Amino acid sequence: MQNLSQNLADFEAQLAEICENCNRNRNEITLVGVIKNHTADEANQLLQAGLRVIGENRIQEALGKFPELLPCEKHLIGHLQTNKVKEAVMNFDCIESVDSLRLAEKLNAEAKSQGKILPIFIEVNIAGETQKFGFQAAELEEAIGKIRVMKNLKLEGLMVMGVEGDEKKTEEVFQQGWQLCEKFGMQKYSAGMSGDFEIAVRNHSTHLRVGSLLFR
Repeated sequence: MQNLSQNLADFEAQLAEICENCNRNRNEITLVGVIKNHTADEANQLLQAGLRVIGENRIQEALGKFPELLPCEKHLIGHLQTNKVKEAVMNFDCIESVDSLRLAEKLNAEAKSQGKILPIFIEVNIAGETQKFGFQAAELEEAIGKIRVMKNLKLEGLMVMGVEGDEKKTEEVFQQGWQLCEKFGMQKYSAGMSGDFEIAVRNHSTHLRVGSLLFR
């Protein structure tokens, strides 16, 4: 049986060392433990070991687990279809993957109907990969202006994804993402997953979306 608490401890030790090497404060970084394809029991083992925030990619999978989860903060990190907005607003504390104005408008309307202020991140497709979702960097200024006046959304930051298998390109993407955060006054920056989190930490990420390193 996997020793998930040990996996979390090992990751935390590695993260602490990386933070020290690049003069980051570990307390500035939120670990989002991605529980996609894993059970509520496995997630609870990590929560008992000190994890505070979980991430899920799919609404339907999340709905099957959430009633069994220990108390935690729940982030949606995968693409959200507009027909699943009601369930997303009802069950998640933050949507990190807002990738269109249409989705933002629907989330705002649903949050209003549920009496909530919903924290969100805007997903930016900096690398311009056709298989990935997100705003293009050139669209960002207009999108941010429109989203910031939506009364039931709280725009917290940007979310980006690296380029799988290409460290140099991922470094460039993460650098550009942080520059956009600074340009638009964003305090939070979701960048980095199991395969590239060290690059993300070097480039000011505040939220790491890590799954496979916790469940190895």
